[in-house]
Amino acid sequence: MKEFVFEINESKEEQLTFQLMESGFASFYFEKSGNKNFLKIYTENNDLPSILLNEISVSSSDVDPSSWSRAWGENYKGDELTSNIFILPEGAVPPDKNYKTIIEIDPFDSFGDGHHPTTRLCGMLLEDELSNHHDPSALSMLDIGTGSGILSIAAWAMGVRDIELFDYDPVAADKTLKNLKLNGINSLLPFIDDIYEFTSVKKYDVITANLLSRLLEDNIVKVTELLKPEGRIIVSGISTKWTEEMKKVFSDNRLQIIEHMVIEEWNGFLLTKA
Repeated sequence: MKEFVFEINESKEEQLTFQLMESGFASFYFEKSGNKNFLKIYTENNDLPSILLNEISVSSSDVDPSSWSRAWGENYKGDELTSNIFILPEGAVPPDKNYKTIIEIDPFDSFGDGHHPTTRLCGMLLEDELSNHHDPSALSMLDIGTGSGILSIAAWAMGVRDIELFDYDPVAADKTLKNLKLNGINSLLPFIDDIYEFTSVKKYDVITANLLSRLLEDNIVKVTELLKPEGRIIVSGISTKWTEEMKKVFSDNRLQIIEHMVIEEWNGFLLTKA
């Protein structure tokens, strides 16, 4: 297997993610080192998508297919999702700070570890929203593109019990199931589905969607229709490059912004029906 490393502008992360996925590349991740941002992509041959032709090539090398996906996980020590919630790799030493909730995850082949700004934004907005409810156990939640299940596990820790969660990637769904069990949650079953195909007659109190802007824009009508009249939508995955465009998408679909947060050039929004 070949590893290709490119130095990129952080503002291009969302665009590159969408284009790589559309080109059929799934084995890649972004890494920040000091003031520089890198894309590492893995492939069985030298064929790379044309979208990378204008990026700065740093290196290319042969790597062991059985070990490349574990390299990051072996060095991951955990991260703070919110001031009250810490994401801890399975078997790692807990942090010194006394967090209200520790979420344990399998960090290998990770589909979301709590470190990325979009996950943290969703986590903080979810915590803000659930803290305003006297009885979170009465709420229903839909977690779209669950990744590794962190948001659903956090919601469970805060009292929500009626949770449905899915991802389009079967490996992500399997990883989520393992993470749920690591945290003693045996009654939730993540399933495989595509936001473009997902349908449900059920309406939800809370919907989380940590998705790219294009996916959100394409499916905002569907997501809104899945929401109860007084429900809340929590979205991230939106680069600050697209802030005003997405605000217009929300407004055009009669969604009101209750809370807007920004971390490292990424947006998070808490929305309700206007």
